[in-house]
Amino acid sequence: MEATPAMGVYLEKFLRRIPTRVTPNSLTFARLALTPPLLVITWMGYVDWALPLYLILALTDAIDGPLARLRGATSKLGAVMDQLSDKLLQIPMILVSGYGIIPIRILCLLATVEAFLLAIRPIQALILQQQGAESHPKSHVSGKIKMWAEGFTVFFLLTYRQTGIDIVWWLSLFAAIVSIAFAVTSLVAHIRFTFSAGSS
Repeated sequence: MEATPAMGVYLEKFLRRIPTRVTPNSLTFARLALTPPLLVITWMGYVDWALPLYLILALTDAIDGPLARLRGATSKLGAVMDQLSDKLLQIPMILVSGYGIIPIRILCLLATVEAFLLAIRPIQALILQQQGAESHPKSHVSGKIKMWAEGFTVFFLLTYRQTGIDIVWWLSLFAAIVSIAFAVTSLVAHIRFTFSAGSS
């Protein structure tokens, strides 16, 4: 089975080395199960444990989708759970690791936009279902950039908590602002799609 060009040769080779008993959904559910403990140890200040665990969970988030496509095991449930687990990991981690470090209004703004992004999905699905359409909105490029920016935000915040280096704080703030910018862009794209689907 051929991988999509976006995967890249090295990613495909890595994915093919993953045992078949490790399914994409198992990676997603493992991420969901380990997110609450990660939030707890982050809140308690055990950054030495939180940072490597976060990187492991972020890796599962990066490979479960490509792995499903490579194996031809994609499903609507898997896609929904992947998106949900991503938001349950990234946004709470930004809030927990960024509390007291990044201005609270920035954290609240990002969380609010993400809440709207999460809420608009069922509305889109309902509109498409009423129209008898089987298609679903394609992932906007801004959403992918937002996901990476949020990941770097958490990484820099945890690193700053561990090192206290000022430049890392500025990097975390910059990554958070980039996350907000692309979250808003992604929300606008989804709103446009919803209105265009509803009027067609």
